Amino acid sequence: MEETLRETDLFIRTYNNQKNFSKLNAEGFFKVSPVWDIFQLSAFIGVNHFISNGKEYRHTYTNWYYSLNVTGNYKKWMANLSWFVHKNLFWGETIGGGENGHSLFIVYTHQSLAIGVGLQNPFFNNFRIENENLSGLAPYKNVQHVDELGRSVFMKFSYTLNWS
Repeated sequence: MEETLRETDLFIRTYNNQKNFSKLNAEGFFKVSPVWDIFQLSAFIGVNHFISNGKEYRHTYTNWYYSLNVTGNYKKWMANLSWFVHKNLFWGETIGGGENGHSLFIVYTHQSLAIGVGLQNPFFNNFRIENENLSGLAPYKNVQHVDELGRSVFMKFSYTLNWS
């Protein structure tokens, strides 16, 4: 695991063995179809709890994450809205943030062919990932931010081959 040392006026980030590292995780998935298979709601929720014991530090970090989906099906059409909060990673003294986002797409299926179009992040216009180091000697927080990344168009094309 990583470790930060101080030698005279310099801070040195290096890797070193640590006492122990634990990750506790609990997740749940829920799905409801209130109108037959025409309309479905699903949710995925989870929590990570990290305990990092280095030779010179002890850190704990808890991260909640989720994904929500609304899907509608009618004849050969399918529409979906997804919203998610990414689960962050924790390693040694660094929290690695994930991206949050949402998507909206529609797909038309005819026999073995499926064609669809969608928007990534149609309701907000930025992309943001945060990374943070919890070192007692030289902590930092890094934010990567891109404006105008919302409303990115994507297309789907698939053809199912049956091998029998």
